[in-house]
Amino acid sequence: MDETKSIPDCVYHYCSVRALHGIVTSGRFRLGNVFFMNDYMEVEWFKQICRSILEENRDRITKTTHTVHSPPAVSAGGGVTSSSSSSSSISIAHARFYDRLMIELSKRAFDHVYCGCFSEVSDDLSQWRGYADDGRGVALGVNLQQIIDANKQARAPTDEGLVLEANPVEYVEKIHRKHATEIIIPMAESLPAGEAVEGIAQAAFAFARLRPLAPRFKNPKFTGEREIRLVSHDTQFSNFVEKAEYNPVRLGMLPSDVRFYERKGKLVPFVEVTIPPEAVREVWVGPCFGDALDESALLLFLTKHQITAPIKRSKASYR
Repeated sequence: MDETKSIPDCVYHYCSVRALHGIVTSGRFRLGNVFFMNDYMEVEWFKQICRSILEENRDRITKTTHTVHSPPAVSAGGGVTSSSSSSSSISIAHARFYDRLMIELSKRAFDHVYCGCFSEVSDDLSQWRGYADDGRGVALGVNLQQIIDANKQARAPTDEGLVLEANPVEYVEKIHRKHATEIIIPMAESLPAGEAVEGIAQAAFAFARLRPLAPRFKNPKFTGEREIRLVSHDTQFSNFVEKAEYNPVRLGMLPSDVRFYERKGKLVPFVEVTIPPEAVREVWVGPCFGDALDESALLLFLTKHQITAPIKRSKASYR
């Protein structure tokens, strides 16, 4: 990712009052599995880009060489003419790398990558309407670094398995392609000519590096959201472990055990992170939130749970 992009001290999660109640009373925040998010193109967007990089560089990746042969031939009159034929050669290891990586990027399969969505913008009408109960909800402003630190401190000192990081979402397709290329091409070119199994193993390593990047890239049409994501994923790359089966070793690399809730008749997997009260910096109420009495109830609720963040009201005009 672009290292020049920093995470603001305060980012905002737009949600309903019901969701706010669950977050504050439990002190926990859900990171949803990326394959079950509202945008059906989540993950698939970046996988499509990776597949296009593979297709465009097929000969380069597979080490395919094309040779044209022009052996002399004698015509019926005794003269010499030329004819041509062509042949090609290919590295088996590199071909298997290409094939296996294409398969991994093409199949629709469950994976343990989870994220929570935040915005740099505290008072955005489109997000009030889309994510905060049509303007009746709130935007919870938090400091993500404090959340990351609190969750690392809660684990055993010797436990280094937790992967929890905050990343700005990148919306420029040219940059998406650059990151995919910088992983796929060097890993293909560093693979020595050899047996098929070596190419398959290298493809697994390449996919392991590509998969955590998928939540960081989105279709340019979502640019206005200016999204920041809190992402957690496991660090295993083996395709021999069935990700959709309950595996305590694999799940031990996540911030919590995998849990589920029902949404529109479907089970949605999620994990949870702890949100310490001091990580909450602001609470914005939406343009349709209610009146001063409702704000008073909100203030009482927050202070009961040791949250002293100021309450701010949206300036958006919306009914």
